[in-house]
Amino acid sequence: MYSRSNENSSSELCDRIGEVFRGLGFAGASIASVAESAGLSKASLYHHFPDGKLQMANRVVDRAVSLADATVFAPLRSSEPGLKRLDAMLDGYLAYTDFGKRPCLLVVLGQSAPEPIRARIRDQLRTWQLLVESTLCELRQVKPKRAARLAEDTLCGLCGGTLMAGLLGDPATTQRAIKRLRRVFEAHA
Repeated sequence: MYSRSNENSSSELCDRIGEVFRGLGFAGASIASVAESAGLSKASLYHHFPDGKLQMANRVVDRAVSLADATVFAPLRSSEPGLKRLDAMLDGYLAYTDFGKRPCLLVVLGQSAPEPIRARIRDQLRTWQLLVESTLCELRQVKPKRAARLAEDTLCGLCGGTLMAGLLGDPATTQRAIKRLRRVFEAHA
């Protein structure tokens, strides 16, 4: 249950709302289901989010972007060699998705939320794609055009692997996708 006394209560509330969106999508997440998950009345929920579900989704996206950036993509900004940074990114993605057991919230909302939220997610994915691309350019035999294609393939592999894991009920699908990406990266190191 959500606790106001908890110093991380805002993050906790966003996480609870995010789990409802993760499981039901934007359209399927009713105010009643969000309030129940948060342990709040609808009135209390509207006190925190006066603009309703769209405001909730925006805050959840803010938090999801922050977590994904810190967990998955921050290693790409380090001074480590390119392959080591790419491996750390893949390890971060496994941690972010609990080894494929949890779908990526940004992927879920990117498919089901209203256009302004989808646009924000698209822009963030493009930023991360460029970060992956620039890291790939540091590997031998990876020219810019190839790096752009590999960066797109990398995000498709990550997001698609997790999506398939959820559809098939098999988290190992994500883990296999990560192994394939590691082999691709190693082939270019």
